[in-house]
Amino acid sequence: MTMTDHEAFTTMMAHHQQLGEELNLRVSALHDAVVAGRPYELARTQLVSFLADQILSHADAEEHSIYPEAAKIPGLAPRVALMISEHHELAATTELLARCSSGPDALTLAHALASLFAPHVATENEVLLPALVSSDTVHLSDLLAAMHALTEGPREATPVA
Repeated sequence: MTMTDHEAFTTMMAHHQQLGEELNLRVSALHDAVVAGRPYELARTQLVSFLADQILSHADAEEHSIYPEAAKIPGLAPRVALMISEHHELAATTELLARCSSGPDALTLAHALASLFAPHVATENEVLLPALVSSDTVHLSDLLAAMHALTEGPREATPVA
C-alpha cells in the first residue's frame, strides 16, 4: 500500500515530535546528573550517541532528499540554506559536547542543542513540509521513502525458502 502525501506529512511530524521528546529526555538526564553532583559522563555519552545516530543522521538524510526539493520552491532557498547551517551548528556543538570534560559545560552545550533543535523542527513542520505537501511537482511520500533509504542503509536480501 502506497502512503499518501498527507500520511507522509503526518508521519514526518510525528517523527520530529519523537526526536524532540527523546532529545529532551536525554538532556534532562544530563541535567539531573550534573545538578546532583553525580557522574555525568554516561548521560553525556548517551546524549551524544542519540544526536549522532538519530538527529544528525536524520539531518543528513533531509539534506539529500527533502531540502533540495524545498529549495526549488520560490522563496524557500534562503530558508533551506539557513536550515543546513543549523545542521552544521548541531553537528559542531555535538562534537564539542563529546569532548567536554566539565559537567556544567556539558549541560550548557546540551541546553544549546535543545534550544537550536526545537525551532529548527518547528520551521520544518510549519514552513518546509506544508510547502512541499502543497507542491504540484513534489510527492512528500517519495521524499519520505528516500529519507528512509538514506537512514536505513542497504538491507541484506532475505533468502527465499
